[in-house]
Amino acid sequence: MGSSETSPLLVLPADSDTQGPATPEENKEQPADPELKKTLCPYATVGECRYGENCVYLHGDPCDMCGLQVLHPTDTAQRSQHIKSCIEAHEKDMELSFAIQRSKDIVCGICMEVVYEKTNPSERRFGILSNCSHSYCLKCIRRWRSAKQFESKIIKSCPECRITSNFVIPSEYWVEEKEDKHKLIHKYKEAMR
Repeated sequence: MGSSETSPLLVLPADSDTQGPATPEENKEQPADPELKKTLCPYATVGECRYGENCVYLHGDPCDMCGLQVLHPTDTAQRSQHIKSCIEAHEKDMELSFAIQRSKDIVCGICMEVVYEKTNPSERRFGILSNCSHSYCLKCIRRWRSAKQFESKIIKSCPECRITSNFVIPSEYWVEEKEDKHKLIHKYKEAMR
């Protein structure tokens, strides 16, 4: 190759097994299939299409919730479904944030430590009693309930109020509201089947 022959592109033979990504110049040369222009670009939907306006696929409108180009300009059903799923995901994230906020300062009634500040990360779980609202870390309430020196009625009772609870529900988050506790109990019972 002489000094007058400088080419920035490497040309591969047509029968080559090596497939490199197409350049924007190659995209312009290839006529786009009209069906592809109706399909959302799988790369743009995750925010990573390198071809931009030269892409053979359709780039959707950005979603206000997630910011990705996932809303099909003409498919109203797809737009509605995506917006609905984004709202559901946002609500779930908000519930998680509230659960963490509600749990971060809860103190175990037995060891008197803040459950989320325990040294061992595996001990940062709550033992929710089904019939009372006193807070315990899972390790402490399980140790209380496995004590052999007391009769069964005592160890199945809350250490503070003595209300009997038939089981302890392990939970990453503190649950005190009656409705939330019923959901947690139902979920726990379903998992035990």
